[in-house]
Parts: sequence; structure tokens; C-alpha cells
Amino acid sequence: VSDRVTALLNAHDFTGWATYSVEIYDRKGEFCPGYHGFAIVGPQTTLQKDRSERFDEPGWADPTTRFPRLRGLYFDESEWDGSDFFWVAGFNVVTERVAEVLRKAKVNNINLKRLSEMVLTP
Repeated sequence: VSDRVTALLNAHDFTGWATYSVEIYDRKGEFCPGYHGFAIVGPQTTLQKDRSERFDEPGWADPTTRFPRLRGLYFDESEWDGSDFFWVAGFNVVTERVAEVLRKAKVNNINLKRLSEMVLTP
């Protein structure tokens, strides 16, 4: 992540993240200062598939083929310490507050989705 992003996260006192030293080079082999490795250090929570909506999705090559899917990424809230960055069964998760700040600051190269809109394979 860039210095700009780390400054933004620090300015809002977000929790559950850390940075580490990295060396980034461009395609020409020139050093690019101002970047850090990024780690989510908030808790790992358990996925609760039984709370997700079950549905069948049509296949892209053959619409008559149906694939079972789950809509909604739900977790055991008792395992969450309130960190702004945390994990749900290997998925990186941020709070709505983080998402709003990142969107408002026009941080790119990130894909944010609402947990209720996530689609999973059972």
C-alpha cells in the first residue's frame, strides 16, 4: 500500500492492520519509494454458511445447468473483537466505515463488496 493509504488509515484510527517493509521496483527495475507491505492482523472468524441464502445459479455455457450457491458471507460475531480489518474464513473483511473512507478518498486497485452480496460455493 502507498504512503497515502497508510496515512488515511492512521488518520481515521482504523484497527486490525499493520504494515511491513518492502522494496517495490517498476518494470524498468527502478526503485519506487513510498510503499509498504500490508497485513490484516484482526481476528479470524468462523464462516456460518447456515445463515446464507441458498440458490441455484445457471451455468454460463449451458443455462440449463444449475450450480448450488450461497449468498451472504456471515460470521460468528462473538469471535470478532471490533477490529476494522479482520478475516472471515480466509476472506479479507473491512467495516463499512473503512469502505466509505476508501471510496471517498478514491483509493483504487481494491474490490469492495457488501458481505450480504457475496456469492460462495457451498
